[in-house]
Amino acid sequence: MAEIRRRIRQLRRVVRIERVFQDRLNPLEVLSDEEILRRYRFRSRTVMDIVEVLFPFLDRPTKRSSPLPPLLSVLVTLYFLASGAHYVVIGDVHGVSAPSICRSVNCVVKLLARMGVHRIKFPRLLGDTKAKFYSIAGIL
Repeated sequence: MAEIRRRIRQLRRVVRIERVFQDRLNPLEVLSDEEILRRYRFRSRTVMDIVEVLFPFLDRPTKRSSPLPPLLSVLVTLYFLASGAHYVVIGDVHGVSAPSICRSVNCVVKLLARMGVHRIKFPRLLGDTKAKFYSIAGIL
């Protein structure tokens, strides 16, 4: 019995499965400005500003080998919000698993909602716009 266990350990050492690391390109470097605006509904400079603000909250240590970088977390979330595509489709586009997309979207949306109160400003003419919508269609 001990001989069989020793032989199994030897075989495990011989048959090593190589780990595969996903090559995640930076879409901001690959795509044109027009394509970035079309896909993510933001210009590349604005995306980088969002990443800069959220970076301290998204850069978290992990025991896994290659965590999702904060830039990619923000990009997949913006893609989801802009397109409404399924996580699998977004994962295929960005080379990320659907569960990772789900975690990123959940985290980034919560951060944006929490920080948006202090950073997102609506135009002062909003009252006029609301009044026009109400006069046209009864929408408040």
